Amino acid sequence: MSRYNPKGNPKKQELELMAIVKQMPCFRCGSKPVDVHHLVECGRRLGGMYVLPLCKLHHKNIYELTFAEQMEECRKMYKGIGLKFQEPPTKIVRRKI
Repeated sequence: MSRYNPKGNPKKQELELMAIVKQMPCFRCGSKPVDVHHLVECGRRLGGMYVLPLCKLHHKNIYELTFAEQMEECRKMYKGIGLKFQEPPTKIVRRKI
């Protein structure tokens, strides 16, 4: 799975997942309507496959949770809707010695 490309359009699979997430209650308080929160790692969105349902209040305060906690909630959401979760790609930076 590729990383989020801000210049590219979301793929069909990403749009379908975001539509499902938009119908879910906020994972923090259970209220509706929700925003679709994209997980962010090192200042970059991971992509449309790494999203969570959040109400406006919790979306504003999402960074009270660590990235690891957000990723765990994303895993739980996938399990709850019956989809297989793929770990996001990691970028390995090698330094010259």
